[in-house]
Amino acid sequence: MSDFDITSYMQEICSSLKATKKYTFVSVSSVKNMEGVLNDRRSAYFFAVDDSQEGYIFENEGGGFFERRPVQVILLGRLERYPDLEGRKRILAEVRDIYRKIVSRLIRDSYRFEPIAYINTDSIPFDEIPGQFAGGTAGLIFTFTVDIPISLEYDADEWDS
Repeated sequence: MSDFDITSYMQEICSSLKATKKYTFVSVSSVKNMEGVLNDRRSAYFFAVDDSQEGYIFENEGGGFFERRPVQVILLGRLERYPDLEGRKRILAEVRDIYRKIVSRLIRDSYRFEPIAYINTDSIPFDEIPGQFAGGTAGLIFTFTVDIPISLEYDADEWDS
């Protein structure tokens, strides 16, 4: 379970959603760096996933331990000029619609696909990107978390004392 590749899962979502057929899938090391977007000057639309591994371990109310991993997805469209308020408006409307479709897929998959059975569907917030971003793009960022059951059984053989 802990070796589930969320980046590959999100890439499959990007390739199977009709609304994202024109989007180039890229992974980035953080929203601040956006390497996959900045290094690709030919593509006009991006479906980016932050592939850095962050998270924390917590104890569930039922007594089991989980590792909570946040996943950030960035949907972007390149603006034709600056300022391009009409282009920004059009891109934001499109990515809002895509965001809702992805959330509906995440919810459906949480009932059908064990690795994301513990997705937190109570809150999947998004933030629209103000102005221009990452080399002249507009779009939104959304975040969801997946809780992965883990074993924290102490093994004395792993310690010197």
